[in-house]
Amino acid sequence: MFFRLPSISIAVFLALSSAVVDSAPIALAPVVAGSWAAGSGAQAEFRAIDSGWRGSTVHWNEATLSYSPTPGAGYSPVGSFDWGTGIWGLNDWARVQSGDVAAIASWSGTVARIEQANQQYRDAWGSSDWGDVSPMPDDVPAENWTAYYTGYLRITDADRYNFGVLYDDGFFLRIHGADDQLVEISSDFILTARERLGFDEDLLLSEGLYRFELGAYNRLQAGVVQLAWQRGEGAWETVPTGNLVTDPTRIPLPGTLAMIALGGVGFVASRKRSLR
Repeated sequence: MFFRLPSISIAVFLALSSAVVDSAPIALAPVVAGSWAAGSGAQAEFRAIDSGWRGSTVHWNEATLSYSPTPGAGYSPVGSFDWGTGIWGLNDWARVQSGDVAAIASWSGTVARIEQANQQYRDAWGSSDWGDVSPMPDDVPAENWTAYYTGYLRITDADRYNFGVLYDDGFFLRIHGADDQLVEISSDFILTARERLGFDEDLLLSEGLYRFELGAYNRLQAGVVQLAWQRGEGAWETVPTGNLVTDPTRIPLPGTLAMIALGGVGFVASRKRSLR
């Protein structure tokens, strides 16, 4: 499990250690370069809260009909309004995931692909252009849930990539490269009806592993989260299972096979441990 901040408040933006110039792709070096065995999916944790909860930190201005993730003149907590129950933003997501808000149901484990939705989404939109996705884990309610996915993106071919999240209601996606490089997109406290949001610029990635975090939440009605990628000029597709890694295993170079056969496995094991 990666480090989780106790509080998050972010708008849709791109954070990077160097400036973005025009529409050129953003070059990211992998956290660990080289060839790695195919993965078996991503680690996931779902938590759901009582739909009557009124502790959201999102604020509402009745005069301007606008939301804010923080207090301000003319803004009142959404929980002070009759309709202001449940999860409204990424600050709420962080509190639910950290356990600061009691969960009524939870689930953790490995998911083969990041593409989960409640039954209302699947019934209404599963046959649409958005496409069908997997159901929610057993015993997780359809509304007021949070999801947190972690692992590594396994890149086998150097190329231009983009990553997009299909979401309803909010999310953040962080991709980590070497030397504290970070790119991020998100949608916060504006309860958006199903939409896919990707990076404004493509990412130029090379062979290796890139650490990622994806958080998402749904308040009411249809809820979905799906991680897709686009390679070069290709179409969007859900990131395949083999490209989601939780327990990295290096593929040895041909010249090291003999060393491994003779018992020289300590180096490979130590490299693997260093990723945790």
